[in-house]
Amino acid sequence: MNRFRLFLPLALVMASAAFAQTTHAGNSPFPAYRIMDNLYYVGTEDIAAYLIVTPSGHLILNSGYEDTPAMIRASVQKLGFKITDVKILLNSQAHFDHVAGQAALQKMTGAKIYSSEREVGVLQSGGKTDSRFGREVTYPPVHVDHTVSDGEGVTLGGVTLTAHLTPGHSIGCTTWTMQVNDASKVYDVVFVGGTTINPGVRLVDHPTYPGIAEDFKRTFQTLRSLKCDVFLGAHGVYYGMIEKYKRLEEGAQPNPFMDPEGYRLYVDAAEVQFLDRLSAEKHGPLRIFEKHSDGSVTSPNWSGYAVTGEVDSVTAAYGSWLVPTATCGGRPRNSGASFWVGIDGYTSATVEQTGTDSDCSQGTPRYYAWYEFFPEPGVTIKTISVEAGDVMSASVIYNGTEFTATITDARTRETFTTSKAVPSAKRDSAEWIAEDNASIFTDFSTAFFGQDETGVAATCDATVGSKTAAIGGFPSYHAITMVGSTEGSLLAVPSALSTDGASFSVQWR
Repeated sequence: MNRFRLFLPLALVMASAAFAQTTHAGNSPFPAYRIMDNLYYVGTEDIAAYLIVTPSGHLILNSGYEDTPAMIRASVQKLGFKITDVKILLNSQAHFDHVAGQAALQKMTGAKIYSSEREVGVLQSGGKTDSRFGREVTYPPVHVDHTVSDGEGVTLGGVTLTAHLTPGHSIGCTTWTMQVNDASKVYDVVFVGGTTINPGVRLVDHPTYPGIAEDFKRTFQTLRSLKCDVFLGAHGVYYGMIEKYKRLEEGAQPNPFMDPEGYRLYVDAAEVQFLDRLSAEKHGPLRIFEKHSDGSVTSPNWSGYAVTGEVDSVTAAYGSWLVPTATCGGRPRNSGASFWVGIDGYTSATVEQTGTDSDCSQGTPRYYAWYEFFPEPGVTIKTISVEAGDVMSASVIYNGTEFTATITDARTRETFTTSKAVPSAKRDSAEWIAEDNASIFTDFSTAFFGQDETGVAATCDATVGSKTAAIGGFPSYHAITMVGSTEGSLLAVPSALSTDGASFSVQWR
């Protein structure tokens, strides 16, 4: 359904770094209309702007692109109000598609500009200090007259809009709430500031700004805590604006914009999108706490086995495993665990890998296959339907120019293959790993790798130099135990290798 599409329309215009263009995706004129009570829509077909009318003057939330204010003014006038009666300009985020027109709108209105503290500098720099788009797109700077803190109410003429900081989408993204009356009943309105991950944004490895992943996590907690009857947002596509407007014009009852269920589903879908991206970025290289004389190591993110060799010596890794069951009852709503085979990452900055996840999403088990050529983000494989207990076999093979990752589900016989050149790869290790890929490690009980458990021959094997052998057939192999931040705490422990040197289990602790 359209209301759950979570893409950010500004991505459609990123092909142009200049802001001189006069047309933008989603910025065509749209009829102005009354949503409910003193709340009106004065934005374009997707770039949302809202007029809140009070006896002491009016507020406008969001100003759009540089050419949007002319359309906002026309909409305000068509509704029978004066643009010069606008006293306060608010914003949902300091991205150019929402505030580039603020200078022009302030000139039209003479209104004061309010902003969250974290985005005052962005607005006053004309977007130059924006952590994601500052080097690509700028806009006319403005002076911020008042800094809004989290939970602060902005009151005018007896009407209050409350700011809720929901950063991540932008560093100071703000979700606003207010109340409206309809047929003697009071309804809670939520204007979602933004939840999507912009193109090019990184959450973990070289994050776009420090703490962005934690900001997103808190944002979803905040959004879930808000009472919502009327669901609105910074983009019309967030809440299916056009469809609801048409129903409103047709006289639909109750008011189509009253959509608490749509709000809940939107937040759920946005959080899943975030967690998928976070999980993908956390399929990174091994981090080592301690090295031991027997070659074993402890790590905060990996458990399993690795074989190491000289640089450029590893050309293949083969693996098989049973997809573990994710136990989600009594656990936090969201957690993650990955199981994979790959090349590199033990001592290098790249990892070429493919595997499956056993995650808890909103308290429900979720299973899927994926591949990743780290540091590129991981990619979910949608053509393989994974279930707990499935026998998976996979390989990563280097042919002299590219790595080819292949993964197969024995139950469905579905197979996926992809290739990519990774020029910086060292090819000095092969791995068979259970990985903590989230802030909470999913309880998977026990993960089983290798022929003894899966019946898939020649796994877990690797090719190092001219030799192809099982893990235990190499002189340099390493057991990896995952440990927590508390000294002595264990998260996942590998068993000893079986007699064939190729099979083992990893037990969740």
